[in-house]
Amino acid sequence: MEYIQVILAFAAAIVAIVGTTWDKTQTGARKLTTPGRFTLALVVFSLIYSGVSTYQQREQKQTEELDKKKIDKIVSTEIDRSLISLLEPFKSLYGEYKGIGYVPEKEITIEMMLDESALDAAQHTCLALRPKTFDTFPDSGTWNDIFRANISSGLNRVDRLVDRYGIKMNADMLDALHDLQANGYFSGYARPRVVHEGTIEKTKGSLPPCVIGQAIGSHKEYLHMLNRIMHLNHVDTLVR
Repeated sequence: MEYIQVILAFAAAIVAIVGTTWDKTQTGARKLTTPGRFTLALVVFSLIYSGVSTYQQREQKQTEELDKKKIDKIVSTEIDRSLISLLEPFKSLYGEYKGIGYVPEKEITIEMMLDESALDAAQHTCLALRPKTFDTFPDSGTWNDIFRANISSGLNRVDRLVDRYGIKMNADMLDALHDLQANGYFSGYARPRVVHEGTIEKTKGSLPPCVIGQAIGSHKEYLHMLNRIMHLNHVDTLVR
């Protein structure tokens, strides 16, 4: 379709070159010869087509920009919701060892949780135990259950988002989300829990009772991964 205007202009030029478009011996409209009238018709049609085509292209561009903004907002909102689920257990754990009411959950930032003392306390928390400073209704179970439920919920939302809009996302955000998809699922490793007189509580033939489950084996790595996504979610364009 974009070549029609060029073809019309070329045809008009050929007609004008081959035929005589203007007869000086005639008066008024009769000065236009048959080739001249044909050339004029081609030029007028070309102008009309050019105007309509330009209008359609502008409308299409505006529609695409509007759709892009809508998708950008959807992607940003879904990422925010995913981050809420993914960060919730870490924030709850932060409040656990800092003391209830120390910092409202909405005011707990990733930077606060990345503090060395905070990381050390979180990394040494026995996730096989239940929270001590708060209760949940319905019962959320142990820290292990809390982490697993929230991380699974957040990653399920990310999976759906990438499946639907991944092809439209900018490369940096897509790379960060793929990193989360590949490395962000809940995993566990054994860590002994030291009890009175430095002895280790252990059942014969089994792992120590305290199994700390962490994504990628480290709170620090996981929080850095989420922090990257959070910062990328505030760039001007999330959608290509």
